[in-house]
Amino acid sequence: MTNPQARSPLTGIRVLDVSQLIAGPLATAHLADLGADVVKIEPPRGENGREMGNVQLGQHATPAFLAVNCSKRSIVLDLKTVAGREVLARMVPRANALVLNYRPEAAESLGLGYEQICTLNPAIVYCLITGYGEHGPLSRQPAVDFALQAQSGLIMINGFPERPVRVGLTVVDVTCAHLVAQGILAALFHQLRCGEGQALTISLYDAAIALQTIPITEFLMTGTQPKRPGNSATLGAPCDLYETADGSLVIAAYFPRQWQTLCELLGRRDLLDDPRYATNADRIANRPALRETLQAAFRQRPSATWLTVLREAGIIVSEVADYERVVTSEQTRANEMLVEWIDPRLGRLRTTAHPMKFSRGPTRERRSMPGLGEHTAEVLAEFGLSPSHIEELHSKGAFGRPTTEPDSTIGSR
Repeated sequence: MTNPQARSPLTGIRVLDVSQLIAGPLATAHLADLGADVVKIEPPRGENGREMGNVQLGQHATPAFLAVNCSKRSIVLDLKTVAGREVLARMVPRANALVLNYRPEAAESLGLGYEQICTLNPAIVYCLITGYGEHGPLSRQPAVDFALQAQSGLIMINGFPERPVRVGLTVVDVTCAHLVAQGILAALFHQLRCGEGQALTISLYDAAIALQTIPITEFLMTGTQPKRPGNSATLGAPCDLYETADGSLVIAAYFPRQWQTLCELLGRRDLLDDPRYATNADRIANRPALRETLQAAFRQRPSATWLTVLREAGIIVSEVADYERVVTSEQTRANEMLVEWIDPRLGRLRTTAHPMKFSRGPTRERRSMPGLGEHTAEVLAEFGLSPSHIEELHSKGAFGRPTTEPDSTIGSR
């Protein structure tokens, strides 16, 4: 049971987040949930993610932005001005980590290159997220999730034999976010243990390749391009989406004991003696015939009946749930995977909770996403800037003027 009096794991850690869109902001949102003080540094018009999607929660706010920016504080700095960069230089020495997703050359032009930041704070963890990496023929190309799914080969193994299909969410961005958070935590551990900072770089392209470690390893061993399996699992059979009398279920029974149990439940012990289905590898090789046989059986009864029968027998089975079903599920509620709160500007808000559950050092109570520049004066005061100094910086353009121009310095999601 979580100790409500315990501090969150990253209490006392300060992260400067100069990233935009999904991968960087989601990574720092995880750190914020774990207790870090994440200061989101945005350009005068706000970061690009505030306009992402076709649903607006209010000015400078969308569900996509909400999902990856809760529990942060936002300040506005125009890093294209000398005054704006001077403010950042005041902040870096008192930060534990800095996260950005600018193109390397753009980062250096803004005073955000690793050597420049390291001069201000040698102990800082510096994390640069790029689209394709710092070197190689694609290193200067802009990148978005869909393009990276294609370039990394992911689309070619997803979908049906007659056509590839993109994964239905920004899976490369999300994978990269988890790797970024993991890398920062490892670097912070080294920082704590040895007092040393370091640069951490990760590209969305590399994250997409790492996501496919099993099929790519199989290709390296065999030289054979994996076939697109549709709804069939690639590593086991039977493991597929089957139609029932009134819907569909995902059913998996490829381990020997489960396979035997399934055949007995269906009254098809003859399948156990069929050499085409003797082993998991045999069943994969003969998947079309096996699927046709099992499909005919599953159509005989409704989903609710199969769910009861198969679960009682210890066979893996799940319904195909839409989001309405997911968010009202007793399992989702039991796992406390949704949080809600009242935002003074936007009213009732709901989003997913952090999935980690700690017995000590609980995750932080979720706070709302910040308004654009909402905490500028508050944060700068913590870094020793007086109201008169902030006003002077304002006159020098440190906080810029809002604009609708996109930020061309961003190199990746």
